Amino acid sequence: MSGRWKRILALGAAVVLCLIAAAQMGSLFHWKVTCTPAAFAESSRRLSNPDRGFYYIYGYRITDEPVDYATDLRDRTREDDATRLGMMQINLREYRTGAISEEGLSNVRQLFAAMADSDKKWIVRFLYDWNGENEQYEPENLDIILQHMEQVGDVLREYHSCIYTLQGLFIGNWGEMNKIHGPGFYERTGGTPCRCERCVHVSLRADAGAVEKNHGGGGTGRLDREPASQKAWTF
Repeated sequence: MSGRWKRILALGAAVVLCLIAAAQMGSLFHWKVTCTPAAFAESSRRLSNPDRGFYYIYGYRITDEPVDYATDLRDRTREDDATRLGMMQINLREYRTGAISEEGLSNVRQLFAAMADSDKKWIVRFLYDWNGENEQYEPENLDIILQHMEQVGDVLREYHSCIYTLQGLFIGNWGEMNKIHGPGFYERTGGTPCRCERCVHVSLRADAGAVEKNHGGGGTGRLDREPASQKAWTF
């Protein structure tokens, strides 16, 4: 046998040995790996994804009368176990002529305590009107509205963890800012930008991380843990 064929045979033997060694190593590797197959099955179960999805609207008119908000809200949301968002409309028309009383503020705080005890994050809208007749229920003086913002600010900061967003600026039909109260009210009070700036400064001062407003429509303010900035408002 010539030297050439000897080299070819030696190379072939080396290749075969390498393949055998690789096979042995592969067997050893697979022997160390364990796999537990998962048993998947189709399901119609609703996923409880936080901070998203459909929501129901709830509302309370704040007065000086004591209310067991914890029990009432728990009863009203008992059948609503498929959502993780809810809208809470808080009507302050009882105080259209002046400051919210101590009893009223206590009721607002108890309502937020009940909201925090639920399994939802809340879209919060303060308003004065539920009938599309805001001129009948809103304060005639902007200073009263701003005072109400001041008064509820501490409650918002205390219960910021259960608030998904703030919606609107208290005013307009259904609190949707779609009909500014009274002739000349818009011009007399500096217009919507004035109210936006004050709303950020007053109601969201400690906990607003990002605040948005669509001028001419509903405003929303996202509550986070970052300090508030009036520059976060866009018009």
